[in-house]
Amino acid sequence: MTTELVAHMRLSHYKTLWRTLYGCAHGFGERKLKLNLTCGQSGFVIEMPVVCHYEENIPTLSTQGVSKSEWSKLCNFVSDESVLKVIFFDRAHDFLARVTSVGAKPPKADLYQVKFRWREDDEIALVWRKGIQWISEMLE
Repeated sequence: MTTELVAHMRLSHYKTLWRTLYGCAHGFGERKLKLNLTCGQSGFVIEMPVVCHYEENIPTLSTQGVSKSEWSKLCNFVSDESVLKVIFFDRAHDFLARVTSVGAKPPKADLYQVKFRWREDDEIALVWRKGIQWISEMLE
């Protein structure tokens, strides 16, 4: 299963996202912007929470509280359609994007690419993994 897709945005949407995320010049700590994703393409109903944050000075989109099966469905839609139109939004802004698979030809030449990753935060899976790690450390 792939854990990464690419969101292609117009430069104006990317700059607004950057300004919204970077925001106040006097801010400190890790900067995060909570967004929601909804599908802007007819025939598809997709909604999921997303967080935009910086990784190595580059804005990156990551899922938040999205199960492996939900992410797989999104990846299947992207695979079937090759390009899926989505809207990332918060209370004040809408950021239109087209999501493709990594390495796929961009929908248009003048779009800026933003990494869109699935972050595993399924509580049960994390508890199991930590439990198994603890047991293996005890047995060593």
